[in-house]
Amino acid sequence: LEMVEKNVLLGKMTSDNSQIQFQRCFQRPFISPMNDTFFVDSVTTADVVEYGGGKYVFFAGMSEGHERIGLALFNTNSKSEKDWSFEAPKMVVDENSGLNHEIAHVADPAAVIVNNTLFLYFSAISKRGDSIFLSRSNDWENYNSYFGNPILPGRSPEIVFYNNVFYLFYVLPNKKGGYSIYLATSTDGLRFAIQSQPVLYPSIDSWDSLTITTPRIIKENDYFFMIYAGDDVAKDDPKHF
Repeated sequence: LEMVEKNVLLGKMTSDNSQIQFQRCFQRPFISPMNDTFFVDSVTTADVVEYGGGKYVFFAGMSEGHERIGLALFNTNSKSEKDWSFEAPKMVVDENSGLNHEIAHVADPAAVIVNNTLFLYFSAISKRGDSIFLSRSNDWENYNSYFGNPILPGRSPEIVFYNNVFYLFYVLPNKKGGYSIYLATSTDGLRFAIQSQPVLYPSIDSWDSLTITTPRIIKENDYFFMIYAGDDVAKDDPKHF
């Protein structure tokens, strides 16, 4: 996954599961910057959810100095990789989508499906500060269920639904001048109880001693794993994961 374009790789395991090898599915990027689109300059921060046999890829696209959130459907119903296809990306959230907070950018999509409803959390960047908003959709076509106020302050959300609870991970500034990762929980996906202390704070003296950001959560058996970006120099341009 590169900062300016996204490609698709197919994983293959050996019989003893001791090695994993990847091969390219396509000779061209899955999504790349394109003229006359909302992602003419760059494509970033992709998030994928599976539903109805398809993979829905949400991503942020940059054009005219603004980031907006788009969606591309990646259809893998066919058994043959050659017949896999994706629909042309479309914009689903922009900086003027009824947010009314002088938003300059919307980015960092984090999606989850609960009871056939899509919950799409995202960062909204404005002069008032960083906030996390929510859009919901029941038909994958209409994303106009915006809420006039942010879900909570912060940015770079990641959402996990587990045992009927929404776990929303996000970042806030810390005293070092970087970010720390926090957690808020909810039973309806709308109203969140915020934990006052971060769940992960920068290290004392290491590669992630200034900032930790962009959390991504995966579950494997009985454990949840967090992959995050970190740096000891730059607040929002980390070099490490």
